[in-house]
Amino acid sequence: MSAYQDLMTALATRRPDQSAADDERLVLAALAKHAHELAEQIRADVIPELDEYGTREQQPEIDGRRGAADLIDPYASAGPVRPDEEPT
Repeated sequence: MSAYQDLMTALATRRPDQSAADDERLVLAALAKHAHELAEQIRADVIPELDEYGTREQQPEIDGRRGAADLIDPYASAGPVRPDEEPT
């Protein structure tokens, strides 16, 4: 399920007695998942480009895009999205 779907489901099933701390955890988890999804999209776009067009002239741009993905979400796809979550 995507971060958007998770958030919409949680909002639709929100209990009246739900605390502000619960709301904050929900939003932070959705933002973390969304950041991971964006970073994985960038990583997925870079790999085929490197394989097909990877030349010395393009290496700085490819490295920059990988660096951007790591800034958005430092955890690689082989590991957990966050320390308390399941691996993807």
